[in-house]
Amino acid sequence: MKTIVNLAALLFMLTILRCNDKAVSREIETQLERSTELNYPMSVKRFYKENNFQSIWVQSVEKPTKTWSSMLLLDCVLQYGLSHEDYHPEKLLYPKLREILKDQRNATAEERATFEIYLTDALLTFINDLHFGKANPVLPRRIIDEGNTSGFSAETVLKNALVAKDFLAAISDVQPKSQAYTDLQKYMVLIRGQYLDDCYTVPEEEVRKVAINMERAKWNAVSSKAYLEVNIPSYTLTYHLPDTSLTFKVAIGRPEKPTPELMSAVSYIGTAPDWKVPDNIFVNNILPNALKDMGYLEQKHYTIYDKNGHFIKATTAMLISIQKNPAGFNARQSSGCELSLGRMAFHFPNESGIYIHDGQQKEIFSINERALTNGCVSVENADRLASLMLKYDGQEERINELLQAADRYQTKNFILKKPLPLLISYQTCAIKDGLLVRYSDPYNKDKELENNLYRHDVMLSKK
Repeated sequence: MKTIVNLAALLFMLTILRCNDKAVSREIETQLERSTELNYPMSVKRFYKENNFQSIWVQSVEKPTKTWSSMLLLDCVLQYGLSHEDYHPEKLLYPKLREILKDQRNATAEERATFEIYLTDALLTFINDLHFGKANPVLPRRIIDEGNTSGFSAETVLKNALVAKDFLAAISDVQPKSQAYTDLQKYMVLIRGQYLDDCYTVPEEEVRKVAINMERAKWNAVSSKAYLEVNIPSYTLTYHLPDTSLTFKVAIGRPEKPTPELMSAVSYIGTAPDWKVPDNIFVNNILPNALKDMGYLEQKHYTIYDKNGHFIKATTAMLISIQKNPAGFNARQSSGCELSLGRMAFHFPNESGIYIHDGQQKEIFSINERALTNGCVSVENADRLASLMLKYDGQEERINELLQAADRYQTKNFILKKPLPLLISYQTCAIKDGLLVRYSDPYNKDKELENNLYRHDVMLSKK
């Protein structure tokens, strides 16, 4: 008789819980119709609609392991360069969760549904922030929420993570795979995790410097193992290869004519990219106009060279001297944003009409801060870069042909069999040998991004 009574009690309890679950499902659907405080309302609704609006986080009293893992994950967002304030900390309270899970009969369907929805929204927000960044200029939250993300879906990631062996790893795996980002993230774990536990004080300015550069690294993820990366603040071009990386000095655009951040691909290398002006036009037209107006050459994109192809700085005294004896000089006109594209240029599609090109004024590469061009990227040792690119492209036999064409100033195009991905980025710090290395901020972009991430007026101190 006692066994029958216990069985009846158990059946009664299960019936109550099933009814309660149905009430929670109805409440989830109702709340999602009127919710206005979610970061990703459409994504949350898609997630629950696919699951018939069933509870995910508060439906199991016995084994809510994924629920606690999710809460702990949101506790650790600082280690990913993110802020607690973006993940509903005022709604997702541990006492409330304990209350709900302790006795679901006494927790109302409304309370359970509310906690459920906000936890899902927080996790979807976290996944998107890890993958796309929080302040992505190309993919704002509104666009991501609509589902226009070229194959990536935070809802799918969360659904798969719920059945994965390692829930936390399945979510953190959406982060960029670039070495630069990985190094910054590991460093952030130290300064926001281990160092804090060791009572080691890290300046808030340093934390934010790392965080805003982690954010930028999410915007420009490159999947290729071989690619070119121009980092504007470090004045460098890095040729990333599967087994090594090679770095070249570059000069970039002045603040009034900044080099744009972009992703593209170099499709061909062109030698003699400037038009060589006929001698009669040089003598009878260009020299007289240049002497009348010293801004003429720059306005018309003309540069002057001697008979050996060396760049000549056009001063009034030099122009008068050349006019007296023009035989050893000539002029070239650039079709690009610079006065001269040098002996070769690396061409890639872009709306700004810029190039990476041979740096003719060699002395500029001895200057530390090289924001000196009209927007194009001038690279030191362009011959070596071009040779390496042809070799990797399987055209090593054409290297001598390219170098000879450049030396003789013959116009030739060397088409790459496979366009080489190009990233022009803006990273104002990096991790080198485990230490934080700071770069300049030539276009003063750090302050604006810090404001976007932290939502207040406290700025990074100038370094």
